Amino acid sequence: MGFGKIFPSHEKPLKEYIQGEEIIYPMCGSGELAVNLLKLGAASVLCVDKHLPNFIHRAPGIFYTKSYVKDFEKSYRGKTLPKIAFVSWVPNHTIPGIENLLDRMDLIIYLGVNDDYTVCGDWDFWEYVRHRKVLREIPGEQDMIIYGEKCPRRTDVLKHEFYAHSFNSQWK
Repeated sequence: MGFGKIFPSHEKPLKEYIQGEEIIYPMCGSGELAVNLLKLGAASVLCVDKHLPNFIHRAPGIFYTKSYVKDFEKSYRGKTLPKIAFVSWVPNHTIPGIENLLDRMDLIIYLGVNDDYTVCGDWDFWEYVRHRKVLREIPGEQDMIIYGEKCPRRTDVLKHEFYAHSFNSQWK
C-alpha cells in the first residue's frame, strides 16, 4: 500500500535499527516512505509492489521491482535479501507470500493504524507477528512496532494486535 507517514517520534528509534542497513519494502506504493528511510540512514531500500505508478519517488539507493509479493518471494528463494522489512498500512486481505518473505527477515518494522478500526493487516499477518519478539512499540498518530526474532506465540497482545484480531473477528 505504501501509505503513512514517519513522524518525529518515530525517527530516533527507527534510526537505531536501520542505520547503514539494506531494507526491503513490500507493498511500497509510490515509494515515498523509502525516501524517508534513506534520509534516516538506510543504506538502500528495495521496493516491491505489484503496481508501480507513473509517479514514483526516485533517489540513489532506492530500487523498484514490479511484482506480486508471492512471485518476488519465490524468485528470491536461496538468494540474499535484506534482513529488515518495512511494512506500512498492510492491506486487510490476504497477501500471498508475505509471511514467507517476512520469515526470512531478522527485523520487521510495521507502520499503521488499527485503534480506529481501520485495520491494517489481515488476521494471518497479525497472527504471524505474534510469533516475533516485540523490540519496540512507538505509539502516535500512526503507530510503529519493531519486531525482532522469532519466538513461541506471545501471550501478551499489543493494542494493534488486539484491534486487528477483533476487527477480523477470528480471535483465537
